[in-house]
Amino acid sequence: MKKALFSFLIFISFVTQAFCQTEGLQKTIRATNIQETLINRPNFVGGNMVYGIPDEPKRVLGNFYLDPKWNKSTLMLYKNDQILTDHLVRYNIESHQFEAIAPNSDQVKTIPGLRVHNLVWIDSVHQVPRYFVNGMEFLDQGVPISGFFEILVDGELPLVRRTVTTLKRANYNTALMIGNKDDEIKKKNIYYFVKDKQVLEVPRKKKKLLKIFDDKEQEVEGFIEANRINLGENNGLYKVFSFYNSLYEGYEPLWPEATE
Repeated sequence: MKKALFSFLIFISFVTQAFCQTEGLQKTIRATNIQETLINRPNFVGGNMVYGIPDEPKRVLGNFYLDPKWNKSTLMLYKNDQILTDHLVRYNIESHQFEAIAPNSDQVKTIPGLRVHNLVWIDSVHQVPRYFVNGMEFLDQGVPISGFFEILVDGELPLVRRTVTTLKRANYNTALMIGNKDDEIKKKNIYYFVKDKQVLEVPRKKKKLLKIFDDKEQEVEGFIEANRINLGENNGLYKVFSFYNSLYEGYEPLWPEATE
């Protein structure tokens, strides 16, 4: 009887010890989980900030400048065809304004885009000229356009480019911890041809593109096939419009390599 009672007490002691160890392990696991939750999901919904320290504030990535660099430029204003030479300039697409620094000055002045007829700037990195004209010189369904167009090919049927901006809002999902936390300014180039002052978006399909070249359609098609031009590439459009305009007397390329 004593031996049986002793064995029972040993069994109870073993079970109690095992239970305490298991309970201690469970407490440890629970403590670890709570710690992870406080670090990664402090509000028990989602997030990845340290408890008590808020996330970084939302930012806006990108900018509204056509080119954020300062480029040496010559501007022709509408008023009295006034010429501003050797100004350092950059253009804000969203506000439709130029920021300009005059020669021998460190003061930035603002010139409304409505006052500028056209401009030429020398890219400060590549040292090549770029030509821009005010959209008020063109029509979109009979209405003048706000903004500036870059002239890529001049001639009988000019090729121009317009850069537009959009603001992509942050879409971060706190609960799922996915998405973008910051707003982002996106830029997109749209290519047009100019006919009778109307700007029309350049079609990318070969059949539709060829129709805009009227009586030179066969010559242009032959050029595309002989040179294996990829119309999906912007450089391909440049080559095609350069070739088409070169078929007319008096054509002068904006860049020497266009004649090669």
